[in-house]
Amino acid sequence: LTIVDPENWVALVAFLLTAVIASQLSGRARRRNVEALARQRDLERLYALSRALLLAPDDRSIETTLAERIADVFDLDSAAVYDRQSERIGVGGRVSLPHVEPMLKDVARNAVSVRHPSGAIVIAIRLGGAPIGSLAMTDAGFSDTVVQSMANLAAIGLERARGQEAAARAE
Repeated sequence: LTIVDPENWVALVAFLLTAVIASQLSGRARRRNVEALARQRDLERLYALSRALLLAPDDRSIETTLAERIADVFDLDSAAVYDRQSERIGVGGRVSLPHVEPMLKDVARNAVSVRHPSGAIVIAIRLGGAPIGSLAMTDAGFSDTVVQSMANLAAIGLERARGQEAAARAE
């Protein structure tokens, strides 16, 4: 490769700059597409979870139903839900989280989130700002927004079950 004319050097440099810029833009567009698909998948899972909670049968404890639905919909190895009012813990998934009971109770009492070294996330379930329970699950790399949305749906599920129990007692 020999370039004799200085104008050809300018053309070569311009071509290389254009190629690098186009490559960077293409890579950025590809990354944004992957992120958008991940967000879409997360939204679809959250919708599936909310639908599953609304259609959940009343024959089992709400804590177990919540934990199983969260584990199933998000394909988690394990999930656990603690209801502070009833002091019950429901577990779902293929494996159990080690030493999850004290973590669930502590998070529900202190209203904080914890990432355990064992690979578990424990987050407070809040309703109106007050903690009403906690949710533990294996860390699957979900964003904080998705994890908080799961906790919000769990809060709605717990409150719905309490309302149904109160209506049944009133009858």
